Amino acid sequence: MTHSSGVIQQLADELGGGVPAGAAHLDRASQEKLVRLIQDAKRRQGAALRQAADDGFDSLPMLLRRPVKKILGR
Repeated sequence: MTHSSGVIQQLADELGGGVPAGAAHLDRASQEKLVRLIQDAKRRQGAALRQAADDGFDSLPMLLRRPVKKILGR
């Protein structure tokens, strides 16, 4: 990451829009850490959602699992 405004833009991209006003007042290292924390949280959330979907498939009768996965693109 190069300079603070670049980090703020990355933060905006991660948040999908606006950045909380207080983020601009953080030092660059804290802003970079915040971006990394958000990226890590998104990865963990994605993994948890995939696991929940897989667990949901396990509750389907065996004969329906493959067709349902195919319909859902998994």
